[in-house]
Amino acid sequence: MYKLYSLLTICLLMNPAVLFSAEKTLSAEYTYELGENDSRNDARQYAFLKAKKKLITASKQYVHENDDAKKRKITVLDTNNFLPILLKIDSEKEEWIVSDTKLKLSVMVRTRIDTDYIFKRITEIKKSKKLKEKIKKNRKKIVDIQKEYEALNSRMKEEGSNDPVEMRKQRQVIAEKLERLEKIIYFITSKTRLAQEKISAGMTIDEVIDVAGQPRATMTCDRPDFLNYGRVWVMLRNGVVIDLVPIEDWRGPCLEYGRQGNKKQSVSPETPETDEIQKYEIIMENGKVITTSNYYEIEGIVYYKRYGGIVGIEKAKIIEIKDIE
Repeated sequence: MYKLYSLLTICLLMNPAVLFSAEKTLSAEYTYELGENDSRNDARQYAFLKAKKKLITASKQYVHENDDAKKRKITVLDTNNFLPILLKIDSEKEEWIVSDTKLKLSVMVRTRIDTDYIFKRITEIKKSKKLKEKIKKNRKKIVDIQKEYEALNSRMKEEGSNDPVEMRKQRQVIAEKLERLEKIIYFITSKTRLAQEKISAGMTIDEVIDVAGQPRATMTCDRPDFLNYGRVWVMLRNGVVIDLVPIEDWRGPCLEYGRQGNKKQSVSPETPETDEIQKYEIIMENGKVITTSNYYEIEGIVYYKRYGGIVGIEKAKIIEIKDIE
């Protein structure tokens, strides 16, 4: 036992990286005092926004102070522009406090930072001029919306606001717009990571959605089928994964991504489509009837085979699926 312990100690000393994880959890807290025109939900939204801003600032400092930042040529500007979209920030706790007849809300948020992943993703983003500009544009929108939201909140807290009901509506609209934009930009980066790490050739469409969730978009062109997860398109044939196509190589659904060196081969338009027996009728709310050889239902979405591809539609829009006699 002693020999085993000594051997383990020597291994750790020889490889210091084992002692220290590349991941670190950071947290930040913000306390908000409710005004006369604030609801509890308003307070949650605002406190979460402010706590999140504090956490992003602390995360930027932590990442930039990492020794690997200089080695990988990650600048302060890179960190400012790209780190916020790579962080998943969760609410850890909230506490309601009554002090001097004033109601306050304290919110704590946290994020887990994997510097290896962060530096790798920032390096990838910097290589793509198109993606870099898109992220900067979206980040500017988010910053502008945040300023608008905070300005409106300050006006609401002023005594004698003329129309608090209307202003609350405006604030809610702005908050929802901000949340949608942040979700979209985070979705692109997080889904890309899931696709790259967990999806591999041979998986079925059910398995893909189980590990990576619903795709951001789908495309079909005779054959094959494609599911989009941010900066990766998953290529399927007959419902089975055959390849992952980086967004940089994407040329649309009518290309066959053969791996002959770096060449991409187009699908011949003369290639005949295999005839399939139509086994099911999907009856829609609007009266339309769709026939298909096969279908899947996952998380409220019905995916059905159509013209050699896979199409998804919300189950709520379907009245009935029945066998064709």
